[in-house]
Amino acid sequence: MLEAPAPRQSRRPLARLVVVAIASLAIALLSACSTDSTAANPTTLRVGQLGSVELNKALLQASGQDQGMGYKLSWQLFPAGPQLIEASGSLDVGQMPDTPPIFAQVAKARIKVVAAGRSFDPAKESTVKIAVPKGSPITSMSQLKGKKVAIFEGTILQYTVLQALQKAGLSYDDITPVNLDPADAVSAFQSGDVDAIAASTRSLRSFRQPAHA
Repeated sequence: MLEAPAPRQSRRPLARLVVVAIASLAIALLSACSTDSTAANPTTLRVGQLGSVELNKALLQASGQDQGMGYKLSWQLFPAGPQLIEASGSLDVGQMPDTPPIFAQVAKARIKVVAAGRSFDPAKESTVKIAVPKGSPITSMSQLKGKKVAIFEGTILQYTVLQALQKAGLSYDDITPVNLDPADAVSAFQSGDVDAIAASTRSLRSFRQPAHA
């Protein structure tokens, strides 16, 4: 069984979610929304969210907090943080795990972290797993040396792999990372084009091909 390390207590825990202002526009828009000049034609705040459903929109509507804000909200969905950041020209603010903004800031992307929170207890089991096909002879991280691993780089998936490899005494150079978005990574894993995959536990449950995590 391959085990991804549980999130460690640190200044950058895996469990942390961040709200990122793209090109610092969100703050300016929110300030403008409070003026009387926007009453007739309210400003639209363009919000990016990860996933396949507009969960935050539904929560705001259910709680009634989307009423009387003085501005409109336009929602756009993305499969992962890197795609959301790449769409910075069409967004004002977005929510995602902490790893993509860290990589993006290293790359000098025009983003700013404006808020942070935790989605679950960081002492609990990680929501990311490194899995191999059922029946694979690979039973430990050390046996991934020289193997192809499907990873969506620049995300929490890559961070988890890096931590697991370090724990096993290996480095990123010891494996053959195959940089694929989540959907393509699943396809590559299902077809046997890679030896292992880094994926969320939710994604693993949806696999047609059995996997050991």
